[in-house]
Amino acid sequence: MFDIVNTPKNRHSIKIKMTEDIFLLLNSVLYGDDRRKCFYENLYGKSSVLVELSLLLTFPGAPAQALHSDISYQALESQFDNHNLPGLSSTFVALQDVHQNMGPTIIIPNTHTKEYHSSIKIDMESYSVDGTIEKISNIDDDTVEKKTFSEEELNDAAITSNVGDVYTMDARAIHCGGANNSTKPRALICFAFQREDENTNDIKRATGFTYHINDEVLQRKYCLSDFENV
Repeated sequence: MFDIVNTPKNRHSIKIKMTEDIFLLLNSVLYGDDRRKCFYENLYGKSSVLVELSLLLTFPGAPAQALHSDISYQALESQFDNHNLPGLSSTFVALQDVHQNMGPTIIIPNTHTKEYHSSIKIDMESYSVDGTIEKISNIDDDTVEKKTFSEEELNDAAITSNVGDVYTMDARAIHCGGANNSTKPRALICFAFQREDENTNDIKRATGFTYHINDEVLQRKYCLSDFENV
């Protein structure tokens, strides 16, 4: 069990093993057809590394998280000269129908860019490279306005899902988990891939990201291309 998540009351992340069923799930999501293969290979790169694999559970009574990005725009140099493709992205798979009152993920469109990150200020809890929580701001300049979003904007950005639906999020995007006001828990599989640093051919841990992954899975160092063939 991993409770050090943003707004952790009734909200949990559980590391999962790479069972045959989980491997087949990733194979289907990433390489289920030519369209998916093209999308994920262009997004991540075939040599990108699996850096997170977990079950996300949000139980009834969980409050909404504070809006945050998992990493700042400056967190990974691999993003800079790559046509603004992310160095790190997370993919979510709905394990049930997720309705508005169950606290769907809220992802604010067009908030992943350098221009956006440099234009607003957001105070948030994040993670240092050793996994401890720290309070950070994306900008230290007190003259930059703090950004707020209306309830209508948040509702419009909520991703309600049918069982089996998949969505992928740039780790730089402003997002949060909504409040679960239903009587049912919300369950998602979450996995993330990160591009290797071009200079070191290794993974640089980005401040802000949880890297929540089973030790055996991490040591195996799965690449995106490993999931192409079954």
